[in-house]
Amino acid sequence: MAKGMKDVRGMQKCYEGLVRVSSEVSKHADDLSTAVEKMASCFTMTFGILEDREIGKIYKLAGEVQFEISKALEIYASHVTQTVTEPTESLLSEVQHVMETKKGV
Repeated sequence: MAKGMKDVRGMQKCYEGLVRVSSEVSKHADDLSTAVEKMASCFTMTFGILEDREIGKIYKLAGEVQFEISKALEIYASHVTQTVTEPTESLLSEVQHVMETKKGV
């Protein structure tokens, strides 16, 4: 019985670590998305007005690319939450339930 509890505690620690790391990854990807979007706005609003010049065209294009990168980062952050964090939290809940059940035995 003691080995079984040790195994369950080990699983609990692994799942807690995965939840913590995946939450961080999602948060940082979301933060980076916001920063990249701000940079894109700066490129297009500040330098995009020079569109009749080559440099203006380059900044406008760079801004458009930055907006696409920002969208991809938002999708990635959401994907990590949906496919890693939330299912792992569910598994962690099950492990905690098993631990509570074993304590009662």
